Amino acid sequence: IIGFVNYRIDYGTKTGGATIISLGMISNSGSKLSYTYGNDMNGDGQSNDLIYIPNKATDLKFATLTVGSGATAQTFTPAQQQEAFEAYIDNNPYLKDRRGKYAERNGAAFPWLNRFNFSAVQEVYFKVGPKQMKNTLQFRFDILNVGNMLNNKWGVGYVSTTTQPLTVSKVDNAGLPSYQLATQVVDGQTVLLRDSYVKSITIDNVWQAQFGIRYIF
Repeated sequence: IIGFVNYRIDYGTKTGGATIISLGMISNSGSKLSYTYGNDMNGDGQSNDLIYIPNKATDLKFATLTVGSGATAQTFTPAQQQEAFEAYIDNNPYLKDRRGKYAERNGAAFPWLNRFNFSAVQEVYFKVGPKQMKNTLQFRFDILNVGNMLNNKWGVGYVSTTTQPLTVSKVDNAGLPSYQLATQVVDGQTVLLRDSYVKSITIDNVWQAQFGIRYIF
């Protein structure tokens, strides 16, 4: 969705000037993604198997997960992983709606992103030469992603923490798999997966300003 509002004030034609104020908006849906297991679930040699979203996380069997080694090692129990996976599903609108079903190929999507750009242009007219031709000196000031200047939470895109929340740890003799939940790093600490998306930290996700001068003849 693209929108544009423009307001212009003229002070004259051959002499004088004009002020132009513009506000543009771009709103777009996020790209598609698929939730798959972190390893080969069905034994076909490909790690692209869509996950099953249980009605409740306790329907799945989890295996103890140890992250790191030595003094920094962290161990997460099956009960902790079940609790974290239940919260993860609840906080993801797509997965929450698919409880009791398999995820769809390209069925999920990143959140919508809305951004606004602001520009102010000041034009000064004057006559030049024996024919008194109209020339224009134009000063332009742009603020890209202006909403982010007003609130640092606005106009910021997202990245996925992972599209593979579950890994098959082992399969018992009866064919029942045990899973391990993915982890993420929060404030330098490794925790069980909790966020589907986090804010993207790049220069494209902060407001930027630019100033330009143009001479039109």
